[in-house]
Amino acid sequence: QLRPLKARIKANPNDTDAIQQMMEIQERTKEEPAQFDALLLPVGGDLARATANLASHYDLPPSQVKRLGTGLWDDPGLASEPSLEGAWFAAPSPVNRQDFEDRYIAAYRKPAPRLASLAYDATALSVVLAQKGLQTRGAPAFSRADISNPNGFAGIDGIFRFRRSGIAERGLAILEFRDGQIEIVDPAPTTFQNFVYQ
Repeated sequence: QLRPLKARIKANPNDTDAIQQMMEIQERTKEEPAQFDALLLPVGGDLARATANLASHYDLPPSQVKRLGTGLWDDPGLASEPSLEGAWFAAPSPVNRQDFEDRYIAAYRKPAPRLASLAYDATALSVVLAQKGLQTRGAPAFSRADISNPNGFAGIDGIFRFRRSGIAERGLAILEFRDGQIEIVDPAPTTFQNFVYQ
């Protein structure tokens, strides 16, 4: 709200209407501070940029209102967006993925699509369960109990397990956009031992 008024005043310092409106808004803002200190933006790419910029436009800069995102923000291109500076989001640890990326590039001479690690993990899990079952029972271990093991499994993007409902649960890191880079704020867990299984 203030930016258009500031532009009017800059263009015409004698614009008393704009000055009066700006003073009223500033007075109201003093009396009614923002009722929140974080903003969840469950969108990615250009829409994340646009939404964060819109928040800044309405006097909610990232220095005052922390932006929170989802795994859709696991995109180095968003890290340099000024309106997302200091934003936090949950995603697989980039440290865990680097070896996979290096091997993929060596094999295919191009970066791996983001979903490639999920396909890799699904294939590796089926091999592990088949081998385990053949060694212990003489048949692949593809039962619901085997697949929903509460201890979970280790994958390219970190630990994961399947809940009894069939929903996948992952151990994600908390990442931050800082100075144009993606930094780890809180590392991904390496075990489900401290997490209740339901």
